Amino acid sequence: MFERIMRSSLSLLAVCVAACGGGGGYEGTPSPAPGGGGGESFATVEAFVDARIKPRLDNCRTCHVPGGVGDITDGRRMKLSTTASEDDANLRASWTAMGGNNPTSRILLMASGEGDPHTGGTPWPVDSDAYRDIAAILACYEDSSTCMSRIAALGGGNAPTAQPLLGSRNGSSYFENYCEGRDGNTPRADDTVLPRDPREQVVAGFNAGKAVYFNAYYENCLANQPEEMQLPKTCGEYRTLRTAGAQFLNHDDVVSRGTPANPAATPSLITADEFNAQWQNWGAGLAARPAEFDEARALFTGQAIAPFHNPYPLPGEDPNATNGGSGRLPLGMVQTKDGSGNWTGMIATDNSCVGCHASGIGTAADGLGGLWGLGAAGYMAPGGSSQGGQTPDAVTGFEIVDFVLKDWDSLDSNAPGQKYLPTHRPSRQDGPQWWNMGSRVRKFFDGGPSTLSLRILTASFIDGDHLANGKARRDYSNEVAMKAYMFTESLRSPKYPASLPAIDTALAEQGAVLFHTKDLWAYAGNENAPKPLGGNGSCASCHGAYSPRYVNDTTYVPGPEFEGIAGHISPINVIGTERHRADQLAGIFADVWARSWWSYPEGQNGYVDPDTKSPAQEAADENLAVRNTQGTCGWRPGVVGYQAPPLYGVWASAPYFHNGSVPDLESVLDPTQRPSLWRRQSQTVAGVMGFDSRLSALDTTKMGWKYTTLTCDNAHPYTSCDPVQTTGSIFQTFTGAAPVVPPASRELRMTFNTQVDGNSNAGHEFTKVLSPQERKALIEYLKTL
Repeated sequence: MFERIMRSSLSLLAVCVAACGGGGGYEGTPSPAPGGGGGESFATVEAFVDARIKPRLDNCRTCHVPGGVGDITDGRRMKLSTTASEDDANLRASWTAMGGNNPTSRILLMASGEGDPHTGGTPWPVDSDAYRDIAAILACYEDSSTCMSRIAALGGGNAPTAQPLLGSRNGSSYFENYCEGRDGNTPRADDTVLPRDPREQVVAGFNAGKAVYFNAYYENCLANQPEEMQLPKTCGEYRTLRTAGAQFLNHDDVVSRGTPANPAATPSLITADEFNAQWQNWGAGLAARPAEFDEARALFTGQAIAPFHNPYPLPGEDPNATNGGSGRLPLGMVQTKDGSGNWTGMIATDNSCVGCHASGIGTAADGLGGLWGLGAAGYMAPGGSSQGGQTPDAVTGFEIVDFVLKDWDSLDSNAPGQKYLPTHRPSRQDGPQWWNMGSRVRKFFDGGPSTLSLRILTASFIDGDHLANGKARRDYSNEVAMKAYMFTESLRSPKYPASLPAIDTALAEQGAVLFHTKDLWAYAGNENAPKPLGGNGSCASCHGAYSPRYVNDTTYVPGPEFEGIAGHISPINVIGTERHRADQLAGIFADVWARSWWSYPEGQNGYVDPDTKSPAQEAADENLAVRNTQGTCGWRPGVVGYQAPPLYGVWASAPYFHNGSVPDLESVLDPTQRPSLWRRQSQTVAGVMGFDSRLSALDTTKMGWKYTTLTCDNAHPYTSCDPVQTTGSIFQTFTGAAPVVPPASRELRMTFNTQVDGNSNAGHEFTKVLSPQERKALIEYLKTL
């Protein structure tokens, strides 16, 4: 009742005020000064309001409207409307409701940071032009006789027009956006010289004292490398590398050359007949190959069908009479050709990055389908080869293959005496999205190596059966790493589909303000929570700025070229998420990495080419105490924690957290809603079940995959809330050895159990101070990125 009375009173007051004093309510104002409007001063108060006050109220008008995030008990006295022409009357009514100037209006105190915490941040800092303009008009409300003299003292001219709140470059790289245009359809000439990547500026001291904080710094790993390994210099060179990178990742070196480019990259080959017969292993009671074989196989394996022509021959088809065949291979597989360009009917199966970094959402009809760089669903699919109920531990696999089984600098099979054995607990990782790689300063969840540490991109692809010759492998990696880098960074995030419920633009704009301005640590509930190392305490302070309004505000970042760039490593005690992944790489792993071939040691003090080492040298440098050469690009960033990821395409990136433990954004923002034991919605095709990746399986309110919350069942480790073995062994982690699950129970593999070691969904709890309406606004905004 009180709220209804207050709203009615304010509305009546606004009408009354507007009706007095010739429309503006400035009765008794002295004769206007000469001139005005845009020169030395303004001819009328109304002209000043139009030029200098209304633009200052754009942010306020976004949230302090009926139904907006500012329409709460504490914010309701600042009541505006979506119509700028009503600003003066509404501002005066709000000023009156808050007690006028006593001695400084609460309107100014809140928006300048001098009063209680303000969800909208500090749009009018003390001593800013905005502060002085608002102070002048509020003084006019108190004493109209001195109004024009106050305005005259401020000078003429218009306030800057506010930039839009919504807008996104949809990830990708600076080079891609520069050469092809922000929309991807405005290309520059091939001979156009590339500008400097803005991430190169992110070094110690960068952006100090600003709203967006950086403590993950860029390193030039290629400083000592030959010219052929350097970054491209023109758009033409960039395009050549990008195209070659796509071919590399999809095994096209096998397609175009007839034989692998290098023995280290030899893929596994199977015949089309063997591929077509895989239905016999699905355990679905099928009597013959189903007509929907490709769709059913995608469900069973979690491998998304490629969104481009990627054919194989169906039984009885001649691939050379059918342009490769009528079948559709998944991303990461490809049918080979012989030296004359003829299809062979042989399929190169995936042994590359795509195994963990490709998946699907929606279909080609939605403009989506299989996507490069979307975390794979195969690890928990019914027919997956890894342990179900959890994401994989790719880093431990790298440790064992390259630090235990391989020599650290030659990459030859390990000589006796290598002193490295992982003893840590398992860590789980849901592959980060490739379309955000161009916005990262450092790679991986923990901010390990610099983004320009390219060799690691080839670690999985070229390892094969771990028997490759070390020099051949090193040479091949150096040949293809830049190509893979240019392609993966070029990818754009998928846009929120028009076929889903439309984005509420007004609500998304409120979310944009909250995302960039709300200091989460300034509110009750977080008063004792460890604070970030820097920034303004908003989402943007960790994840980067995106809105045109804020990327063009130098109190956030130096300029719009830094849109979406994120380089904030949050310490474990601040972020609070499952810590195994961060701890895993904070000790001996980082020490070995810094002395290995992966860290670009060439040209560094004390470096010896592994191909020229004597047996005595080789034996001696297996000891870290002796091996002192440090590579150009180390691993340890100085903070043990997690690097906040860029958020392009986050609407399509569920599940969340580095281990994939949280099913939707609503649960990320509200820790109380996180399920302990849950399973994504399933779909069945031709009797084969798997994760439902259709758009209808998305919950667009909570923004994530629809799921079912389960109860504990100790009959199976996938569903036990007290697993017998809570800490997996290194062997199990590396091999992905999965318990035998009969076909009738394969749905168990699709269950995510947060009680299993490494699967915790804790952390990121500082967002608990958000109201339901604020969460709703933030989710709506994130759909626009």
